Amino acid sequence: YEVFAALLRHTLEVVGLELHAYVLMRNHFHLLVTPLEPTALERAMHRIDFQYARYVNDRYERTGPAFEGRYRCTGVDTERYWFSCMRYVELNPVRAGLVVDPGAFAWSSFCASRPNAASSSALRAWAAVSCSARSGAVSGVAASWLAAGSGARSSPNATASTPAGARA
Repeated sequence: YEVFAALLRHTLEVVGLELHAYVLMRNHFHLLVTPLEPTALERAMHRIDFQYARYVNDRYERTGPAFEGRYRCTGVDTERYWFSCMRYVELNPVRAGLVVDPGAFAWSSFCASRPNAASSSALRAWAAVSCSARSGAVSGVAASWLAAGSGARSSPNATASTPAGARA
């Protein structure tokens, strides 16, 4: 988790994605992000796929992609759907049977995104935490094109994306 989390955090900063919610599972991950420029999401997914595959292949002396397929996108165009996506992302470890309380899963934004969280900077510190997990059933990445300063309201070009999952 540490290597993938560090790569993801660096990629979000370099490519220009604002992180709203996340969960890192054993064989997939979910993100709710805002691309700060039109091609940021595509560049981020390419970078993560390429660099993580290189790491996994070097470390385990194998070849091929780390993920089974390309991510997919779906629009996030209402506040209600925004919160539904956030809930889906942060409750994934519960649905996968890893924990009963979503706050007990260290590789999630659940605690940082609660109203009593210290600040949104807590979300950016997520890569420093460690835990163990088994695989989940559904893979995905949700992304939203939000207008700056619009809170949870999405622009008409809202997009959510889903990778096909990682090979074990």
